Amino acid sequence: MTGAACCIIERPHARGGSLWLFYQDNFNEIVGPPPERIFGDAELVMVPKDIWDPGTFAHTLSVYGPYLETHYGRVAESQCWVLHRRVDWRAVGHPGAFPQSREETSAGVVCGAM
Repeated sequence: MTGAACCIIERPHARGGSLWLFYQDNFNEIVGPPPERIFGDAELVMVPKDIWDPGTFAHTLSVYGPYLETHYGRVAESQCWVLHRRVDWRAVGHPGAFPQSREETSAGVVCGAM
């Protein structure tokens, strides 16, 4: 969550994230930021229903959707958005240092705890 959204809902910015995710530009099924880095310590995630580029967004969900489904639960829905809230931190572990890439994650880099 960035910009005015944080001010509107009176929540601090989450650690982690990405300013730009574009399939085959800076991520794909093999390389790119790991989901732990993309989702960071965000408690809430909003997923749009009306996608400007459905093909590209489908790839984003294929790569990062499993993490979203495992670590977040659907809590609300509108005509345009689906809101997800992180499940109990004790069940998934609180993020510490984020790996820089999926290669680091798969190579066994251990993230520190907060």
